Amino acid sequence: NAASSISSNDTLIFVSNTGNNTIITINPITENQTSTISQANNIAFNNPYRIRYSNESYGKVFVTDNGNNRIVVYEDPSPANPYSVTTDSPYDVAFTDSYIMSLSQNNSDITLNNPLNQQEVMSFGGPGTGSGQFNGPVSIFCTGKDLFILESTRLQIIRSGEADWIHD
Repeated sequence: NAASSISSNDTLIFVSNTGNNTIITINPITENQTSTISQANNIAFNNPYRIRYSNESYGKVFVTDNGNNRIVVYEDPSPANPYSVTTDSPYDVAFTDSYIMSLSQNNSDITLNNPLNQQEVMSFGGPGTGSGQFNGPVSIFCTGKDLFILESTRLQIIRSGEADWIHD
């Protein structure tokens, strides 16, 4: 087993287990495992690396399914009826009010996706040490206006100045 990420909401704890290619849900009150999820949309998980919870209207639980080049989005905290957003080797995920941001492990870039139509809006970055480039990025976090990129040797902050990160 190789647990790689943990997240929670008011009723469940979610654990991504890359060793078994599963997502485990746990009841925090009883401390009992409530389910093991091994696939979404009839496709088996392949390196489900990061799991995040958000209160966004377009989704609640987000799983970066790295080996299948997708982010699996559950619209409510239960494992029912997910949809997928295709993106290159997602390693981490962050959110704005309107967009899903994914960090690519292969390309060291960040992609903004529209969750309503599952389409890519834009991408930026790439490998390197210069401004706007990422050197070994490991995690991202977005406040809406500000994007934080944690790299193996530094933290970068990109300030967009827009309330939802980009202007429509």
